[in-house]
Amino acid sequence: MAYSTKEVTAVLDNPAQFISRLKIKDKTGKLVRLYPNEEQVRVIEALESDKDLIICKPRQIGSTTIIAAYLFWKAYTSTEPITIALLSHKIESVRHILRIFKTFYDSLPSFLRKPLREDSASKIVFGNGATILCASANSRGGLRSFTCSYLLLSEFAFAEDADELKATAVAAVNSGKMIIESTANYHGDPLHLEIEKAERGEANYDYLFFRWFDHAEYISEVPKGFSLTEEEEELKEEYGLTDGQVAWRRGMVEKLGLDKFKREYPACLSDAYSQSEQSYFVEEDLKYVTSIRTDGRWSLLSPVDRNDSYAIGVDVGSGTGRDYSVAIVVSKTTNQPVAIFRCNQTTPVELAEELLNIASEFNNAKILIENNNVGIVVNQQLPGGMLWTDSAGKFWTTNLTNKRLMFEELRESIRTGYINQIDNITISELRSIKLDKHNNLVLTRANGAHCDSAVALALALQCLKIVRLPTKPYLPDWVKSRKADKIISSAIGLGTRRY
Repeated sequence: MAYSTKEVTAVLDNPAQFISRLKIKDKTGKLVRLYPNEEQVRVIEALESDKDLIICKPRQIGSTTIIAAYLFWKAYTSTEPITIALLSHKIESVRHILRIFKTFYDSLPSFLRKPLREDSASKIVFGNGATILCASANSRGGLRSFTCSYLLLSEFAFAEDADELKATAVAAVNSGKMIIESTANYHGDPLHLEIEKAERGEANYDYLFFRWFDHAEYISEVPKGFSLTEEEEELKEEYGLTDGQVAWRRGMVEKLGLDKFKREYPACLSDAYSQSEQSYFVEEDLKYVTSIRTDGRWSLLSPVDRNDSYAIGVDVGSGTGRDYSVAIVVSKTTNQPVAIFRCNQTTPVELAEELLNIASEFNNAKILIENNNVGIVVNQQLPGGMLWTDSAGKFWTTNLTNKRLMFEELRESIRTGYINQIDNITISELRSIKLDKHNNLVLTRANGAHCDSAVALALALQCLKIVRLPTKPYLPDWVKSRKADKIISSAIGLGTRRY
């Protein structure tokens, strides 16, 4: 069948028309046409936007395939010699993606076929000069000599040196579009940290996450006498599932087990990042916790109660843009966090001033600051009477013993519901805490940060032990003024009374 120039142009100009003419290998190795499903259409729409894109890659929708198809269309139809880079921590990972590009080209309809300039194990160059190349963190020179229009950073969650890999990507893509896609690895992995930034609005990302029940194929025929368990009833109500979807889920759970099902077919990001055996906090520990969303430098979760007392736990960062300085205020009456200061640009001296203001606002709250490293500077800047000290008058210095103790007490407080409202960032850090082979706590996250908020909350709980509620109720100034007027009036009356 002959195609007119107009018809060919219409296909080349329309990503949906072009992509639907590409072929992929199915599970049996047979070449079949690529017809995007609903989730893949959403990926294409996100790729068309001006923002970078981050995807926690589900196993069911072929996100890598559809991203490759879109980038193939971009390169193949470009009027400029653009460069599209495929980057991963392992070269074989991106070479696999490059083979997907080659399958697209080899199976193109004849009316769309144009000759290649170059075809190698790590590069494809089309007739228009557009190039698709792959590199890894260990590639000689990496991508530092290239500027890319598009860059696909694949399997980012598994990168050993994620900061260096991302720095390479950012330098290469410059003002182009970066696409990060990966399956989940562990809670607090490099991908998860980028997702947290996207959710907090700290990065210019479109973020996509696909739930298993968004996939139309995941439904089973409902057997006769089918009845839901209590857990299934809750899931059905929470996510609006049909009985057919619940039946499919039950069958998959029986095959895979619940933990593996949740990781392979997540209903939410927490499922995708279900804890490993090394996790210190498990889901059962957090069952009573309500997550409170926080953003920015200062978050007031509850107003100040003048009849309450407060403790402040502080983890001090250097203020150089890496580790955060975090101060968490906890109520003596409710045991809940009521305010959070979080910033990675505040110097220790500036932090001392912030803490002075916060403590003053919260009824002269007691402050516990780690006396390790830069924490010493903050302790020296504050009046001694407002700081936590032990019975010998010494500041808190964290060691292996008391670190484990303060986290054991924090975990027990959370597990029993004593503390039941925690902000989303701190919860994420709690999930990231692991035990090493010696059963010691590991608080370092994938980006080198040290679970600053989790430490601050644990310290606040320790500080709360020495805080006492006020013995006299707080009286607002206007009440004090009126009370003073009455006393004065009474005194005047007494002075003129005859006996």
